[in-house]
Amino acid sequence: STLFPYTTLFRSYASAARALSVVTPNGQAAHMARPAVISAPDPLLVFMQQLGMHPAEQMKLGWIAEYGLKEEALPPRWTLHVDRTSGHVYYVDRDSQTSSWENPLAPALLKVLEAGRGFLQKPADDFFEDCKKALWHEHRLEIQRWCGPFNDNKGSPYFANTTNGVSSWRDPREEAQYIFEMQIGLLTTLQELLPSVAHVPG
Repeated sequence: STLFPYTTLFRSYASAARALSVVTPNGQAAHMARPAVISAPDPLLVFMQQLGMHPAEQMKLGWIAEYGLKEEALPPRWTLHVDRTSGHVYYVDRDSQTSSWENPLAPALLKVLEAGRGFLQKPADDFFEDCKKALWHEHRLEIQRWCGPFNDNKGSPYFANTTNGVSSWRDPREEAQYIFEMQIGLLTTLQELLPSVAHVPG
């Protein structure tokens, strides 16, 4: 069984306006445009575009974008919201109280997406294991850059990045571990869903 459900939920945009036929006093039909009603953008299609996903990739890889839109998939400090005016999804960082149109999982999901593309282009028995090792090496280096906790002059604990001098009240190593485990789970699902090397046409 897969760690994350594979679905094919791809909806189309609704039309923005319609024409309404009325009858004038002289009995002739006239057409009056209804007020334009802009359909809310489909978050899934928008996110696929943000990830640079080609329509031809949707059937095999579109579920990666769908997973990224689940609020429970976000790192603990992030929450998902919908803008009432535009209908677009945005995200709020509860630690910094800042908002962003960009899905915080996008960089991590893009690496999973690229792995799926790579396997489809050049499949190999050890492809996904190599991807997992490369990801662990990348995250391990990031985790090692952070030290702490230290205490400021008020006794509040904080963490410091020894490479760029950035500090954080939350331990960034926890989020790095969270992202790594998510990517490993998604890669395992990819390995289960995509055809094995034995079944890939030569």
